[in-house]
Amino acid sequence: MSLFGFIDVRLLREQMQRMRLDQVKAQVQSLLTGCRGTVASVRDPAEQQLAAKGLAAVQKELSRIAGDAESRPDQALKSVKACQKNLHTVIAEARKAAKQWSDERARAEALLAENQAKLQAAARDPNPAGQPLLAKVEDQIEEARSLCEQGRYAQTVKTLTGLETQMEKANKASFDETVRRKVVGGLLATFQTMGFVVEGPNVDPDRPDGVVTMVGRMPSGKTARFEVSQDGKLKFDLHGYEGRSCGSDLATIEKTMQAAFGIQFGPPQITWKNPDKIAKGAKDLPAGSHRQGV
Repeated sequence: MSLFGFIDVRLLREQMQRMRLDQVKAQVQSLLTGCRGTVASVRDPAEQQLAAKGLAAVQKELSRIAGDAESRPDQALKSVKACQKNLHTVIAEARKAAKQWSDERARAEALLAENQAKLQAAARDPNPAGQPLLAKVEDQIEEARSLCEQGRYAQTVKTLTGLETQMEKANKASFDETVRRKVVGGLLATFQTMGFVVEGPNVDPDRPDGVVTMVGRMPSGKTARFEVSQDGKLKFDLHGYEGRSCGSDLATIEKTMQAAFGIQFGPPQITWKNPDKIAKGAKDLPAGSHRQGV
């Protein structure tokens, strides 16, 4: 007894193809579900904000793929794999940017607090000399605070950069003005003690450097003219003295200011004038005739 059978290869291939396509469709659905779950897992507000555009594009693509999954499963599988890869790239870039954003925020907030504290300390100085600079610093800090509240941390840091140097300049201006006032006050009291009739102190409006001038005169014709610069340096010119007798008065001025006001002088640089020129009353100060008041 013999059995003979026939297998319809065409039908078998069709059956296998249907099985394969069913597997592909199942794989597509699984990947679609996984991608949607990945999108939903992005819960950090910063990451959501930074990835919003990319995630929206991914979700749109997932919807398109789902529509093609039944009619074109093979193409849908390729598309969903590419979409999955793109999704992970979007999230990775968002997380990297969020970390950088967080670091920038921490730096901006710390720098803002530091400069606010330094400004408060500098503003306690009652001397007004540094106030114009401090007012500009305060304006920049206010601008930086506004930028920080808007989340613009890189611009916040940029706005705050260099403010410490400006505050140091303001502090120096205040200190220099304090020194100058002490020197001017000491000169005024010393002149009066020595019997000079004093003119000044005056700030010359024609000079941009803010030099204070003071002139002491005696009935004998002796004249002592001093200039005090913003950093406390003294420049002097003595008129109407015989020979080098002006050195005696200069020594008295120095000794009195050191004893009564604690003002120390650095080494003098003096150019002695011709006595005839002194008697005529030269208008210009002698070259190098200056000292540092400390």
